[in-house]
Amino acid sequence: MIRPLIRPLIRPLIGPGRLLLVLLALAAAGPGRAQEAGTPPAPQLQVEFETDETLPGQPLVLRMTVLVPSFLPSPPVWPSFDAPNLRVRLPERATTPVSARVGAATWSGVSRRWQVTPLVPGAFALPAARIEVTWADPAAPGGPPLRSTVETPALPFRAVVPEGAADLDPFIAASDLTLVREVEGEPQGMAPGDALSVTLRATIAGASPMLLPPLADGGEIEGLAAYPDAPELVETEERGRLGGTRTERLSLLAEGGGAGELPAIALRWWDLDEGRIKVAEVPALAISVDGLPARSGPADPAARLRLALLA
Repeated sequence: MIRPLIRPLIRPLIGPGRLLLVLLALAAAGPGRAQEAGTPPAPQLQVEFETDETLPGQPLVLRMTVLVPSFLPSPPVWPSFDAPNLRVRLPERATTPVSARVGAATWSGVSRRWQVTPLVPGAFALPAARIEVTWADPAAPGGPPLRSTVETPALPFRAVVPEGAADLDPFIAASDLTLVREVEGEPQGMAPGDALSVTLRATIAGASPMLLPPLADGGEIEGLAAYPDAPELVETEERGRLGGTRTERLSLLAEGGGAGELPAIALRWWDLDEGRIKVAEVPALAISVDGLPARSGPADPAARLRLALLA
């Protein structure tokens, strides 16, 4: 059996701020078929990577297009591109049918788009990968399909923190970021058995909410028992632009006299549009409970029921 030949030709075209890679994969038509005169032209693979530098948390767009001289009876088997500190995801409508002129003929195929997001600063590379292509033999309509394996090159890039933002920890780059605190109940002059619900919500545009750190600064307040919920992340996408929210809820149950505060929160971030650091913040929340200090032991079951109803 003759092994398929893979002879990729890579032509880098570099313009201002862009790196475009076009990969013409001249693979043989699969097991048992040599690349000889009279055999059908092999599939072509075009690889486009928009740039080789970004900010941490900001996605790059990778597009791969497979073209064949006939049609694809089944979709290509795409690589996964898993790598540490790198998020690779398929956006909405990531895979689309395409056609293109190749010489004097019209070829058909499919294009797939990925968002590649470095989560930390540093140098990265998408590893070389293989794509399995199954395509109809134009010389034998209705016959068995042909199979090819094409290889993609390693694609290096960097995630760089902009000048003036080196002290941001964590580094968050976005188009907009807001932080609000919502309170259900009266925080001042609570009585034993009263409940208070506090919600912190960060809303981000231009980046994924998974990049947001924990919002609440934990701490005990005398006379209050705290019951935090698990954080809730909601990611949204609109025309390829990510955004979403991180929500943290805290239920407080008054058990006896005491006072304190939930501290102020300041979240520093990098504004992509204005190129400068901004701060999303909420002030401290003072809380007090009237009465004698709480007794040791479990809280009143009726009070716990009121807390559950408030939550």
